[in-house]
Amino acid sequence: MALSREESHEVLTGAILPEWAAGVPGQDHPVVVIGAGRTDADVEDRAQVLRADIRTAGVTYTELALDLALAFHHAVRDDHDQVAATIARLRENTRGGDFAYYSDITAFMAGLPLEEVSPTRWIDGAQHTRRRWRGLVTARRDALRISPCPRR
Repeated sequence: MALSREESHEVLTGAILPEWAAGVPGQDHPVVVIGAGRTDADVEDRAQVLRADIRTAGVTYTELALDLALAFHHAVRDDHDQVAATIARLRENTRGGDFAYYSDITAFMAGLPLEEVSPTRWIDGAQHTRRRWRGLVTARRDALRISPCPRR
């Protein structure tokens, strides 16, 4: 069963940003995810505006969620360069340990190996978690009828 745009927004709002995030700049992340992979969506422009708002507000953890949403978009588009840039940005911004698993999730979504040994311990194991995140990307590609690019 396909969800409507409104239902998708509702689901993603609850999944990405909890109630306490209401009123926090950057709460439009679900809109970025809903447009993920589409070429007609202004995902990059929206993300740029959101990033500026987030930095102005100083709510840095919200920028990490934006990067994760963008990582999904880039993985769906099979944009290896943007995925690599997102992983590097996430690593840089999660050096303190909080949300460090976001770079793992990004690699999982893009079907890439982890560049470093991860300290993250996944409840269902890394391979199962990798398959689930990658499955989201392939499902989105299927929905948009996008074929992945051959690996270089």
